[in-house]
Amino acid sequence: YEPGDVVPMHSHILSMIDPESLQVKIHLAEQWIPLIRSGDKVDVQIDALADSVHAGQIKRIHPTIDASTRKGTVEIELQPAPFGAQAGQLARVHLKTRPADKLVVPAHALHHDSKGAYVYVVNEENEASKIYVQKGVQYGETIAITSGLKVNDAIVIKGFNGLRHGKKVRVHNNDVNEADEGVANSL
Repeated sequence: YEPGDVVPMHSHILSMIDPESLQVKIHLAEQWIPLIRSGDKVDVQIDALADSVHAGQIKRIHPTIDASTRKGTVEIELQPAPFGAQAGQLARVHLKTRPADKLVVPAHALHHDSKGAYVYVVNEENEASKIYVQKGVQYGETIAITSGLKVNDAIVIKGFNGLRHGKKVRVHNNDVNEADEGVANSL
């Protein structure tokens, strides 16, 4: 507006910011929204500040999803504001998500063919069964499985060379931990 202009009612004419506390607004795909909470810590990288990483915290998760983009708005607070940071600068946010009660498998255990994604499950007779699954979100080296597997299914995570549906396998449980249910080798 110019001096002397009449401003229509409810027009936005001024934005004020607190330079001591900056916010980053991100638009996050709807499938990620349930995996974060207000108060979660995040890493914020501001390109103009030599790619340095700063600690941030999720302040607010907007309760609605944009119907056209299928994304939700998340507000992240940087307090104190990094030295040299200014409103309007490009920032990259690294979320620290966690699976929320989902079945996950190692990404390398998931295979694909013309029918879709599948894993090999070892049955009681030590035979490999090719089971088609629906994939969810990837969390680092693991992928959530939304359907096709049950809790405690023993999946093959090593020894895929020559493996096919119905083939006998030998299960090795020497190094069992939370991430590895066991290793099946082809016979």
